[in-house]
Amino acid sequence: MLDLESEVKVDKKLFNPHGVLHGAVIYAMADTGMGAALYTQMIEDELCSTVEVKINYFLAIISETLVCDTKVIFKGEKLLQLGKNLLLKLMEPTISSRWKGKG
Repeated sequence: MLDLESEVKVDKKLFNPHGVLHGAVIYAMADTGMGAALYTQMIEDELCSTVEVKINYFLAIISETLVCDTKVIFKGEKLLQLGKNLLLKLMEPTISSRWKGKG
């Protein structure tokens, strides 16, 4: 199945009041990755929308580059299930959160 990757450089402008990367940035990366993966599976004039997203946060992120790795897990007639990991791009990639969604 299809595997896509996107990334964002972590910047203080994206921090929450506690001085760490805002969860909405992580959600937006997962949702955008799902959309990109969905579009590769759709036919002309077909529409899509996120139905569900679940994110487990493992680390508070304050620097580095965040990478969203998206994989189409299942393609049905009306729903696709997608998921994978959000990784911190360090010397050794570290899982910062894991997500699963339907669209």
